[in-house]
Amino acid sequence: MRILRARYRSTEDFLDQYLSSFDTGGVFFPTRDVMPLGEYLLVDLRLPNLRDQLLIRGMIAWSRPGRRNK
Repeated sequence: MRILRARYRSTEDFLDQYLSSFDTGGVFFPTRDVMPLGEYLLVDLRLPNLRDQLLIRGMIAWSRPGRRNK
């Protein structure tokens, strides 16, 4: 299982990336790797106002080609 590390400067920065269009919510993470739809992963989420990191289990539900992959 792949692990993505997400660091946000503030809770507001995280909420700006939050996608409510999915039934259970979601977050878009730009990566350099192509990740297949349906792949499960862990997100190591860190916010400055939390003492400990959060590990969130998720699944790739949507992707788009990057600028260099077109």
